[in-house]
Amino acid sequence: MELSFCITEEEYLQLLELLLKKRRKSPVGIITLLLMTVVQFGFALWSVATGYISGSLVWAVLAMSGLIALSQLLYQLCIPRRARHRLARDKAAGRISADFWSRQLLKLKDDSLELRCGKSRLSYDCAYFVKAEELGRMLLLEMKKENTAHQLLIPLSAFSGEEEKQRFLEQLHSSRESSIRAGYAKNKGRRPEAPECSVTFHYDRKSFQNDTVRCARRAYLTRAAWNLSTVAKIAGTAFLLYHVFAGSFASNAFTVFALLVCFLLCYPFIITFTPLVRLIAAKNGRSLFGGLEEIDCAVDLTEDALYYSGDTFFNAIRLTAVCAVEKHKKWVFVYLKDGTSVTVPITEENANAASRLYLQLDSIAGQNHGR
Repeated sequence: MELSFCITEEEYLQLLELLLKKRRKSPVGIITLLLMTVVQFGFALWSVATGYISGSLVWAVLAMSGLIALSQLLYQLCIPRRARHRLARDKAAGRISADFWSRQLLKLKDDSLELRCGKSRLSYDCAYFVKAEELGRMLLLEMKKENTAHQLLIPLSAFSGEEEKQRFLEQLHSSRESSIRAGYAKNKGRRPEAPECSVTFHYDRKSFQNDTVRCARRAYLTRAAWNLSTVAKIAGTAFLLYHVFAGSFASNAFTVFALLVCFLLCYPFIITFTPLVRLIAAKNGRSLFGGLEEIDCAVDLTEDALYYSGDTFFNAIRLTAVCAVEKHKKWVFVYLKDGTSVTVPITEENANAASRLYLQLDSIAGQNHGR
């Protein structure tokens, strides 16, 4: 698909204004505004009312505080002026060339975006496409590779209508997925040809994250989580809390120290049984899925190893690392000695294979536990 368009200064200024308004409404923008106005001016008033500041310094502090609050409010309200100033600054610094205002040609082909603008030619792998956002009369495409981010601007007038715009976005998302899969396919390991047991399944990122949370919490129903270290942490926490509530510590410093030690001892449990575990599950999901929303996975068991693989990853796990297995009608969880796990959702298609996998791994986990 090819798009040909021109971006006018009027459209660009409108976009800058919308971006500045969006930043103003963001959590960071709102917190900054409150700190620079209400909070700091309120603190100045409190300092005067309590006598912390007195004498001739009172009017100087109030005047300075009021000036800071007023300047911050004016700064947030003068968005059109700030947009024009930013455009002039970018032009002077050479960040916007004269070619930018000439006709641009954007081509989406072979999983890449190619932009021609005057004498400039830029190419972007669709694997680095992050999101598309519509602001005013402009469509913003965000491309990000590691810590470097770029934005491509497309006027909505470049599309013949809503249908063509949606078709372009669908093709862009499809090209992104195709490019990501092709990149992983080059380095992906090969599944064993004749495994003793094999289970295949499909995962979307949300389901994987939910299963990861469930798996982490249910680990405490198996022997995987109960070792000498876990027992010692619980016993130490109980001992310290008993003395805190019994008033055994003579000073507040020792009480605070004891509570801090309790927090450190219980840190793994606090993470696991609070919403914090979902943040970790989301991070693991982003890493494992590698930019995709859905992947096909497989678990293959051989005499020597357990192979856990998917469209974006390949892991060979020694059987001696399996310490516990748990089965439910909807999933099988495999717990490993390094604290990681393998989650296998059960469907009608793989139910028999999942049951065989569970029985064999449960026997292996029992042998490992007895060693």
